[in-house]
Amino acid sequence: MIWASDSDEDFEVELIDDPDRVTIYWFWGEDCPICEEQKRYVDEWEKNDDIEVKRFEIYRNTEDRKVFQKLIDLYDVSIANVPTTFIGDEYWVGFDERIESEIEEAIDNCKESNQCFSPGDRLSNPDLPGSTGVESYNLPIIGEVEGDAHSLVVFTGLIAFVDGLNPCSIWVLSCLLGMMLYSGKKKVFLVGITFLIVTAVAYGLFIAGSLTIFHFISKLFWIRLAVAAFAIFFAAVSIKDFFWFKKGLSFTIPDKYKPKIYMKLRGLIKKEDTLTTITATAAIAAGVAIIELPCTAGFPVIWSQMISERELATTTYASFLILYIIIYLSIELVIYLFAAFQMKRFKFGEIEGRILKFVGGSIMLGLGLVMIIDPTIMHSIRWTLAIFALMILGSLAIAKIYITSGKFSNP
Repeated sequence: MIWASDSDEDFEVELIDDPDRVTIYWFWGEDCPICEEQKRYVDEWEKNDDIEVKRFEIYRNTEDRKVFQKLIDLYDVSIANVPTTFIGDEYWVGFDERIESEIEEAIDNCKESNQCFSPGDRLSNPDLPGSTGVESYNLPIIGEVEGDAHSLVVFTGLIAFVDGLNPCSIWVLSCLLGMMLYSGKKKVFLVGITFLIVTAVAYGLFIAGSLTIFHFISKLFWIRLAVAAFAIFFAAVSIKDFFWFKKGLSFTIPDKYKPKIYMKLRGLIKKEDTLTTITATAAIAAGVAIIELPCTAGFPVIWSQMISERELATTTYASFLILYIIIYLSIELVIYLFAAFQMKRFKFGEIEGRILKFVGGSIMLGLGLVMIIDPTIMHSIRWTLAIFALMILGSLAIAKIYITSGKFSNP
């Protein structure tokens, strides 16, 4: 018998495990495709007289969800999702052939040793011998993560890099630096660094706000569907812009703002005082960040929704956010360094912008479909890389064929 607590309300859950059998704690959720796939194996384990399976449905059953919370705290699980399987001092998040093999091996080891304390035993007595959790690793910026968190690092890196190929912000930065080249390296340095810092802060605040909101509502099934619908709609508009640029709805910097942006940028050339230059650049960067938000909001919203479902610690959320911003800005940093050291303008035209929107829209479409079908697919590094590679290579191939066919034209 154990006691678990939620806020100010205690409840009693009976967890009496058979000491003569291998006890498996299996946490699952309704409408979870991966859970349904693993359920076939769980049913087979249950038929074995040497195995005791205890099932906990966490989406609709409050008490089961509280037991799950107690176990992920005890086992120090950084990515809390279903399905999750606990045996002895080990746990597995998700399910695939590798996990199935490891679970079978753990069952056999428990049978042979006959000294495998159940998860219920560990809840009752956390000081039982044996380590909990899986092997952990220290990663730059992120810090210590469990092995099953590697897919989240890969996912964050990929989506942030693609998000960094944002034609709106690249266009503004290339125009800005192009004008500054005639003012010397000092001004290029001041303007570029200030622009990048303000952009990072503004974008980071937007993503942090999205992450905070989704942290409280991401477990609602309809929220995931709503975000998936948003992603697919955003993707459709971006893909449309490649074939029919600026026809109908378009997520670009509106033409009515471009003359004002040009005028503000030209004004920077006349600034002689360092503080005035920095202040003016920061103001322009903040204004542009707001104007271009409809052009950039898609990927941060998708990422915030998917990462919030992992139920990470606050410091881990912050680390992943910092990683996202650093990778996102790496594209603009390359442009800046090229201009600063070579004193050459980075040319970024409409064709390049439309191709980037097509690639980004294709990836967003793929992620939107994944969120509908099964978001836990992204828990696998192999599937994450496969989805991004398929959408990137596929969209580039289609773009090349379309452009060489002669159908590609300016609006």
